[in-house]
Amino acid sequence: MILIAAGVVPGVLLRWQLDNYVLVNIVGTTVFGLLIGLRLPRYINLTLGFGFCGSLTTFSGWVIHCLDLIFSGKPIEALFYFCLLITLGLSVALLGFYLGKLIRLVMLSQ
Repeated sequence: MILIAAGVVPGVLLRWQLDNYVLVNIVGTTVFGLLIGLRLPRYINLTLGFGFCGSLTTFSGWVIHCLDLIFSGKPIEALFYFCLLITLGLSVALLGFYLGKLIRLVMLSQ
């Protein structure tokens, strides 16, 4: 729990400073994908992955934003926003994963 908590505080502070649901989710999923690709020790994944990335990203925030769009009479915009975040999130997580894997391979070959 201490390892996760150590990552939570910087993640929350960065999310608060950026105050942009799209940006924090893209950054967080990219970093988490990178960590998975690097295959780092468990304690680093707990701190950076679950602590930092978990507190940086905000699923509930962008879902509520989509709900607000629906209630404001903008269901098409809500659907677009939802699809955009899912597509971007998966894409950058995959990009981060392969980048991490490439970095790991380069480091192992030296």
